[in-house]
Parts: sequence; C-alpha cells; structure tokens
Amino acid sequence: MKTITIEKGQVAFYSSLSADTLVVNGVLKVNGTLKVRRLLGRGIVDARRLEADTVSIRTGFIREVEIGSGAFGELYGTTCKASGTLCAKNFIQALEVSAKCLVVNRSNIGSCTAQEVVSLRRYLPSRLLSGLKKLLTAPFRKLMKPKKKAVKKPALSLPKEPAPKPETDNELVSSILEVLREKGYTVSRVQEAEPASELAA
Repeated sequence: MKTITIEKGQVAFYSSLSADTLVVNGVLKVNGTLKVRRLLGRGIVDARRLEADTVSIRTGFIREVEIGSGAFGELYGTTCKASGTLCAKNFIQALEVSAKCLVVNRSNIGSCTAQEVVSLRRYLPSRLLSGLKKLLTAPFRKLMKPKKKAVKKPALSLPKEPAPKPETDNELVSSILEVLREKGYTVSRVQEAEPASELAA
C-alpha cells in the first residue's frame, strides 16, 4: 500500500485505485473501485465505488459508499453506508443511507437507517442569537465603559489692545446740525470742563 497525493489544480484519472493514504486536493476520477484506508483533502472525488476506513473530503460524487466513518462537505451518491459516523457538513443526496450516527445540515435522502440523526441546523439559531445579543448590547457596553476625562488646556491669554476710539466725521455732524436748525431746533455748543487743577489756581 502507498500514499498518493493529487495536488490542487491537477486532474487524475484511474480505472481503479488502491492506496493506504490518498490526499486529494485536486480532482480524482475513478471508473471502478477506489479502495483506501484514509481519504483526505479539500478536492473532488468522482468514483463508482468507495471503500475506506476514514474519510475527510470536501466533495464526493460516489455511487456506492462503504466506509467506517467519514466527513464530507457535500456527498452525492446512490447508497451510502457507514459503520460509524457519516457527516455531511453542507449537503447529502442519496437514495439509501445507513449509519450508526448521521450528522447532516441539508439533505435529500430517499430512505435512512440510523441509530442517531443529528441536524447541524439546530445549532445555527444559538449562534445567531449570541451574535444578535452582542449586536444589540454593543451600544450599552459603550455607555458602561468609563469615559476618560479630557484634560482642559489653559486658554491662551492674548494681550488686550485698547478699543480704537471712533473718529468723528465733521461733515456728517455739520449736516445733522444744519437739518436740526431747519426744523427749528436751537443748537448750542457745550464747553468742555477744565481740569480741576486749573480751576483751583
């Protein structure tokens, strides 16, 4: 018995194949029987019959499956038999399935004989609920976190300049006084008070 590896991107054709360990990351097509102890990989296996102790492969198009236990991403077959656990993570389609324990997500099975059937779908709502709980409580978690107090920087004190005194527009003042005289108002000038020191003298 030997180990055979089919790399990603490779397509291998066999009339029949026997191996101790078979790693399929590409595509394997077997017209007859594929007999291995261990079948592994992330590739595609297309065969008329599969006999294996353990299987862990992404996709299988196998008419007759007879294994000890195995896990497939997707499995399409006619008759699928497992003395232990048969797991189809994404989908399984078969006319007949018999296993000690059948673990499925989605399926299209004609007749099933299993001591225990586990649906992967029942675990989905709990994951969704925990994700939804995190999503809904995220704003409250942010509110409960103590906020860091921002250190106030002292305001810069700029030297104050005295406000400029408004300049009187002599022409404007004289025109206002002229209008007031025409209206009959008497305009008189107020003399500015002299400083107190000059008055005392």
